[in-house]
Amino acid sequence: HDAHAGLQKHWQGEYTRHLQQRLARSLDYLNQSPRAEVRAHLRSFLALLNETRRYPHLTQEALRLITRLHPLPVRWGLGYLWESEMRFALEHTPPAQAAARAEYQCDLGDVHLFSGQFEKAIRQAEAALASPSPPPTLAARAVRILFTCLRSTGDPNQADEWIDGREHGSWATSQPGKCRYHESVADLQAAVDLYRREDDLFNA
Repeated sequence: HDAHAGLQKHWQGEYTRHLQQRLARSLDYLNQSPRAEVRAHLRSFLALLNETRRYPHLTQEALRLITRLHPLPVRWGLGYLWESEMRFALEHTPPAQAAARAEYQCDLGDVHLFSGQFEKAIRQAEAALASPSPPPTLAARAVRILFTCLRSTGDPNQADEWIDGREHGSWATSQPGKCRYHESVADLQAAVDLYRREDDLFNA
């Protein structure tokens, strides 16, 4: 019995070392490969990350891989595949890294928005705005998500209040400038332009 337990422990250790090596090789591959190739192997990265979650001591290595890949899957229109990795990263990103958390929250908000899950999108956007001093571009994204969701769910008055900065002081007081609407529109236009550039890059 002891011999069997020892052998099992040995192979478990070997397997986790194998996973660590695969994570390290994946990071090297991402640093050296064009994005078109990375996109073609996304499902392999997802399978590796899914297996890695079984071993909590590999969390930091998994986070490094997620951070290196993000936000490419969202830009490729594959947010539905990437959602669980964003949630995992958000769960393990400390509050002190407010900007990183806000980015994941906005990206999750967009994924929910585009799939019609407006209540979930609103929760993520509100969480991003509630973070201490969110970067202006992320605050604009969060307001744009809220505006679109509230309009889509038949609450145009509250949507307009968000855009005007009257609804919540965190948005109205933390962001400079008189008009929040233009920031949100500029953010949306930048996102559209980015998606178009990525689409041209990968489908040329």
